[in-house]
Amino acid sequence: MEVSRAAHLALFLAAILCVHSASSFKAYPVADACCVNYSPKRIPLNRVISFSMSNSSICSKPGVMFITVRGRIACANPGTKWVQQYMKHLTTKMATSTPLLNTNVSQNQKRGS
Repeated sequence: MEVSRAAHLALFLAAILCVHSASSFKAYPVADACCVNYSPKRIPLNRVISFSMSNSSICSKPGVMFITVRGRIACANPGTKWVQQYMKHLTTKMATSTPLLNTNVSQNQKRGS
């Protein structure tokens, strides 16, 4: 049972990496999701891998959806200072990270040279 859990988590994380590589500077997309309630506690930054804003045209209240390393989504109030700091940190992190495909291509080019 534990192996199957690990396999599912690995598959999910691989999917997130693919989406992250494809969207490079964009936040992780959570299609048409809305925040109904905000998380009562601050989420540890080292547990958050990405975020997405709730769709303002269909949602009754604004929200930031943080995606955790376990694949869970936690909603937070975008007006809260810690939420704004997390979004800034994650946006900077995504903008400076090198997509996996580019890294592999450049390593292969170095080997062939």
